[in-house]
Amino acid sequence: MIYKFINSVKIYAIMKNLPIHLLLTLLISFPVFAQDMPLDPAFLSDLPPELTETLLNNAENRSDKVEPFTSPKSAVTKLSRSLDRIQSQLDNVKTDLEAQSNLSKNDLIIFGKQYFSSYQTSYMPINMASYNPGYIVDYGDKLTIQLVGTINKVLDMHVERDGSIMLLSIGKIQIGGLTLERADELIQARVASTQIGTKAFVSLSAVRDMNVFVIGAVEFPGMYTLSGGSSILQVVDAAGGISDQGSYRDIELIRNNNVIESIDLYKPLIEGKVVFKNQLRSGDVLAVRPRLDTIQVSGAVGYQAIYEIKEGEMLDEIIGYAQGLSTSSTQELIYTTANTSSQKSDTKNLNLSQLSNIKPQNGDYIFAPLFEPKPNPIRTVRLTGEVENPGVYSVDPGETLSSILKRAGGYTNVAFPFGGTLIRENTKKIEAEINERIYNDMIKFVASSANAAQVAGSESFALILNEFKKAKPIGRVTAEFNIEKLIRNQELDLPLEDEDHINIPQYNSEVYVLGEVLNPGARLYKPNRSGKDYIDISGGLGKYAENDKTIVIHPNGDAFLLADSYFKFVSKNIDIYPGTIIYIPREIGRLEGVNYAATVAPIFSSLALSIASLNSINN
Repeated sequence: MIYKFINSVKIYAIMKNLPIHLLLTLLISFPVFAQDMPLDPAFLSDLPPELTETLLNNAENRSDKVEPFTSPKSAVTKLSRSLDRIQSQLDNVKTDLEAQSNLSKNDLIIFGKQYFSSYQTSYMPINMASYNPGYIVDYGDKLTIQLVGTINKVLDMHVERDGSIMLLSIGKIQIGGLTLERADELIQARVASTQIGTKAFVSLSAVRDMNVFVIGAVEFPGMYTLSGGSSILQVVDAAGGISDQGSYRDIELIRNNNVIESIDLYKPLIEGKVVFKNQLRSGDVLAVRPRLDTIQVSGAVGYQAIYEIKEGEMLDEIIGYAQGLSTSSTQELIYTTANTSSQKSDTKNLNLSQLSNIKPQNGDYIFAPLFEPKPNPIRTVRLTGEVENPGVYSVDPGETLSSILKRAGGYTNVAFPFGGTLIRENTKKIEAEINERIYNDMIKFVASSANAAQVAGSESFALILNEFKKAKPIGRVTAEFNIEKLIRNQELDLPLEDEDHINIPQYNSEVYVLGEVLNPGARLYKPNRSGKDYIDISGGLGKYAENDKTIVIHPNGDAFLLADSYFKFVSKNIDIYPGTIIYIPREIGRLEGVNYAATVAPIFSSLALSIASLNSINN
């Protein structure tokens, strides 16, 4: 079988005048390909009959089946070329995006650039059909004509090279160079005159392709294939838009080596009037010329950009291109122009009436100052508790506590103004900072002090750290809530801030005795009782109480630390009010012969410095 196959190869080589050694080289690798590659019918049809039969027999008689294998050489080559083109387009997109990301708010771009942001390749046909009535019919277009009446037919007619179509029984109709609307009217008239009782309905079913050559300052110059009826804007967009050196106002349409139209894109881009004198035809050349003189326009205008200046244009026309002044404008302009004689810039203020008399120059800059009134944010205060009209109130800047209490209708009969609270968000933030500083400083002290390290493992110290860690800021501000006192003494009348929360509690006739007493809890308030009396009726001091420390907290938030024996409570003239808290702390013991208080004291000393520094910063 192999011998017969080799002889067939030799015969084929002689017939085709091919080198024998080339086919023998292929023959060496043939067993691989014979097993791995499917037989291509087109390839078999090109071989002599005897060689085709041998290949087919060899494929049918194979007993060992292997997985098909296709040589990747051709596929890889095509894929590589496609990837190169795609990568080139991606690089262009990346460059443009990076340039845009580097622009600051004050950077301006040339007007018109934003309208052409697509990335095309001149090897890619662009299908942008146009079927408007003004479309010019020409060679290559396809019309569908439906005849209704005495004759009922649907005809597909192609426009011939001479611009005509041939209708049976009607004859040749010359429509090349006519608009679609005019061609429709002409066909209908011819059908109606030759076929009585028959009407024709004409539609453009397919448009011709045309080649337009784009040169000059565009991103991707070259030959572009577009559908008939495509406009100049579509051609520019297909070419990737106008480059940074190109002009949007000096574009030439060249046909048969003659400039037939000069195009200014500002009219369609600004006014939306996409009307050109000449429709594109196959073989046309579109030339984008270099950029004209420019002027920068920014500020309170409709569209900030760099605008090109044509010869003879005045400053009012440029402002018109920028869509005029916006509603936030001050109706004045700051105009900076180059002084060629002194080589310096001159700046002057202008009003709108002066613009028509000023001819701009290349590099000029005009700025429209703006004023955008923005009202201050609404400040609100939440009022809860025993007031006549609790709720959320808007407050003016500088409005005081007495004012909001009056607006709320005053207090109810069971209100306890002395226990009122004012919670402030700003104070809460300061407390949070202080708590965090306290916790961090305690950790640092333990890490750096030998004495503190001895205490760090104790339950008491761990408790202190845990309390600071879990402490949540309250944000309470001590304030006077007696409306009459506030009116008499304006220094006590605090100005309110946004998101303040005022709460007026109900009257509470209890005094709270807590801490190291035998029976802590609430005691009924009596005006003639002193602080010592409340401790006594709570069972007196406990075994672990600190005899020379007592803390008293009034309902208004004022706190007092009595460092003497509680037996001298009365001599301090500390008043006790309903809702007062009397707290007896526990005495700090000793740890392994070391005075625990002496060890912890430096920690709190450093904390005091931290708190003082925070207060000074916030003040």
